[in-house]
Amino acid sequence: MKHLTRIAICGALLLTATAHASESAVISDVKPAVAPLYPLPALKNGTLDLSNRGINDDALLELVQKLPDETIYLNLSHNTIGDNKNAGIWALVLGTPSRLKSVDLSYNQINKEGERVLMNRLPRTVDLINLTGNPCELVVN
Repeated sequence: MKHLTRIAICGALLLTATAHASESAVISDVKPAVAPLYPLPALKNGTLDLSNRGINDDALLELVQKLPDETIYLNLSHNTIGDNKNAGIWALVLGTPSRLKSVDLSYNQINKEGERVLMNRLPRTVDLINLTGNPCELVVN
């Protein structure tokens, strides 16, 4: 078994562990998105670009259920993810597509706790995450 030391600064690369099913209760009381996000744009070489679309935590809860399993790179930059006690972050870690390798969450509202959730709960298949421009701080585990 490998031991991974995790050091994260907003914008750093992270290797992470899988989420536990019991943690889904954290997102159970969040309302679905007000505005529909569909149809989703087409995947281009495994990339799904959802930047600058006004996606908040509530919208991300709905969106995660519809992400194509073929998604390798997910761009969620320049949205407002992290605005509802990180409910969207929990949805993302619990519903990550199996082939996902990279997530761009730059310029959202992800705080230190949201960063910890991402660092400790995203599946090991995700080996790149961008948190540049978020209010999170240095975290060393």
